[in-house]
Order: sequence, then structure tokens, then C-alpha cells
Amino acid sequence: MSAYGLFWDRSQVGWPSGKGRAWQLLGYRGANTGTVRVCDFRRARGLYILYNDYGPNYVGIARGTQGIGQRLLTHDRVRTDRHTAWTRFSWFSFDHVVDVGSTGWAALRLRAALKEVDAEAVVFDMEALMIKVLGTAVQSGQNDMNFNRGRDVKQWEQVTSEDIYPGRPLQKVDPTQLTDWMFRDYLEQLEDRPL
Repeated sequence: MSAYGLFWDRSQVGWPSGKGRAWQLLGYRGANTGTVRVCDFRRARGLYILYNDYGPNYVGIARGTQGIGQRLLTHDRVRTDRHTAWTRFSWFSFDHVVDVGSTGWAALRLRAALKEVDAEAVVFDMEALMIKVLGTAVQSGQNDMNFNRGRDVKQWEQVTSEDIYPGRPLQKVDPTQLTDWMFRDYLEQLEDRPL
């Protein structure tokens, strides 16, 4: 694992409702200009979990060029009771996240192959994943575990509609990289408001 997001809100993603509507699956780390990073995780490959009001509802894997974003979009468009009930999701990416200059943005660098790992490392990561998604660290007093033995695995917070306001992450990065229709609409409305 190299990056993950926990319990992101389905309603805070600008799912495209028609052709030509660009969308992004945005996460951020950091808080200050110069340290904040925003990244689009649509093409990240890895695992994801859908949650309904009672807990995990579906577990899937995204492997290929479409990534987690395409799998989530497919679930968003499926209209069966089991699939429409999900309100939150968590994701876990195998791909690297790298900084893109001084713009405040980061990008995914897809791994061609995973480096050789031993069975102990895989078991350690699986235990950490289960603790994160099931919340057993809080419920049982179990220590919260880190992926990859705590090295180079970062949690990313979901970018939401609140993050367009002054002092928030989307105000601290290069706005030309923002292509998501929902966030662009929010920014335009904010710019049109009288001071």
C-alpha cells in the first residue's frame, strides 16, 4: 500500500451525469500553502470497500488502467438495492503518489510491478487493513497498525465542497488543475458572490 482514504462520503464526489462532465476523486494531505497536496485518485489501482449504514456492504479490487474511480463510478450507476445503499467508501492504493512541481498537486505514478515482498509483510499489511476498515483498534483497545510497517503509506482526506473556501486546500493549489465539474461550479459561485 502507498496511499489510502477512509470512509469518504459518496455524496461529495461529483459523479458525471452525462458525457463531457469531467470529474475527479480528490484527496488532500497537509494544511498550509507549500505543504498541502491534492491528488486525483481515480486511476489508482488497489482495493476498495463500500459501506452502507450498517457497515461494509461490498469489497472490490481495481486492477487495470481504469482504476478505483471507474469501479466506484460503475457502482454509483448500478441501481440495485445492494449497490444503491452505499453512502461511504474506503480505498487502498498500490500506486505511488509523487509531487508535481510547486503547484500543490500530486499525481499517481502507476507501478509496473510490485517489488518482491515476503509473507510476513503481506500478513502485516492485511492485518493493518482489517484494523483500519473494521475499526477494531478503537473497539478493542488494539493498537492502531500502520501499513508497510509504517513506511511511506499516507492517509489522504477527502476533498469536499467545504474545501473551496478561503484557507482550505483548494484555495492553496493551482486552480488550473481542477477539472471536476462540481468543484469548478462551486468555485465559480464563490467568485460571483459579492464581498
